[in-house]
Order: sequence, then structure tokens, then C-alpha cells
Amino acid sequence: SNSPTLPPAPSFPSPPPTPPPPAMESGADFMPPAADIPELPDTVPAVDPYPAAEVKTEEPDELTIFMAKWESQLVEKRQHEDSVLQEALSAAAQQKEQLDAERTTRRARKMESNRAEEQAFMEAQEESSDSDNVWERVLSLVEVQQDVKEATNDTSRMRKILIELKNEQHLGAKEALDA
Repeated sequence: SNSPTLPPAPSFPSPPPTPPPPAMESGADFMPPAADIPELPDTVPAVDPYPAAEVKTEEPDELTIFMAKWESQLVEKRQHEDSVLQEALSAAAQQKEQLDAERTTRRARKMESNRAEEQAFMEAQEESSDSDNVWERVLSLVEVQQDVKEATNDTSRMRKILIELKNEQHLGAKEALDA
């Protein structure tokens, strides 16, 4: 046998070898005798068994007219959309450039003001360090001004004082009764 065999599996015996196919004798078993084959003519007639439908070339039908109009409308619509898109993109690019310029200007102004404030602060620090009074230097480092918003919105201190006054009145009244 020409086919390679695999080694047998450990629990199963190998199958018996397959016998070779029977030898063919000149193909006579598979071909009909020559007398049974009909002769074909040398030329084939040019008759189409499925003739094509008659094509009207005079006037296009309604569907063809509609499809042509529809295609032209789609092309016009696509061109309009493309022009609107290009206008929007150019407007967006102009706005971006304008915003970038404004941001650069604001940033430069802020940097200048920060430098000026820092310079003033450093000069104030040098002046206060020259002072002999320690408390004046401490006062210059501590912010004593209270923001107006914080003062108007924060009522917790007032509430705390009122509660303390109320409690003091109750304690004073109890001591007067006890005496």
C-alpha cells in the first residue's frame, strides 16, 4: 500500500488495509459505445430560443423620467449641502482664530497684571522687613479685610452670639431663683 499508516492507538486495533481500486480497462465500462453518440452538425443555427423583449427607443417611460429627475435633484441637494458645509467650516475657522487671538491678548494682559502685583507685593515685603515692629510685619502678612460677600451671607456668628445671650439669660434667671 502506498498510503502511510498511522501508528495504532493504544486501546484500539488498527483497521485492516483498504484494497486498491480495481484496474480500469481502457474506460470501456464508463463510456457508451460510439454508435450511441449522435453526430452534431458542424454549424449551429443562429436562432435564439429566448428572444429579447422589444426595446422601445421612441420615448422614455414615466419611471425613467422620474429617476432622471430624482438623480438631478439628489446631485443639486448634495452640491448645496457641500457648499453649506464649506461655509460652516470657514466660519468655524474664523471664529477659532478670533478666540485664539482674544485668549492670547487676555493671557498677555493677565501676565502683565500678575507681574505688577508681584512687584508691588515684593516691595511691600521689603519695606515691612525693614520695620522694627514685629507685629507690623505679621499684620502685613495676614489679610484682615473680610470680603463683602462673606460678611453678608454668613450669619453663623450672629446666630452663635444670640444663642449665647439666650443661654446666659436662662442661667442668670436660675441663679436668681436659687438665691
